[in-house]
Amino acid sequence: LRDEVNRNLELARAEKALGASLEAKVLLHCADPAVSEALARWSGASNGVDELRFLFLTSQVELVASATEVTERSLFSSTREEGPAATVGIAAADGTKCERCWHFDPQEQSQTYEGVCPRCETSLSLMGVAPRQRRAAAAAGYFGE
Repeated sequence: LRDEVNRNLELARAEKALGASLEAKVLLHCADPAVSEALARWSGASNGVDELRFLFLTSQVELVASATEVTERSLFSSTREEGPAATVGIAAADGTKCERCWHFDPQEQSQTYEGVCPRCETSLSLMGVAPRQRRAAAAAGYFGE
């Protein structure tokens, strides 16, 4: 599956639809119920590490109900017949780019650490990194406003 995702990512890059793989969301439908179940377990990993998006080196992966849905929602898509049959599509990632990890995240960015996603906020907090001063507040203080 990863090879199929990479082929579609390269098509998107060649057509200038995406610059980097982290700008992408993978849409994936697998006809085999056993493979779909395994992918769903990876998709819902709660440890913040074992996620499909890290396997595919993209910001997001969405498992969808049908091959037709993949095709309709994708910029580029293909169907793989050998091995586990699957339809893979590439769309633009949702959300805002994190300044630390460069992943796009649809969740609201951190209020404590400006410009970072919730995952990076947790990491920075666990490492004991002090939050930067808010840019607007820092500029206002610097210019005496």
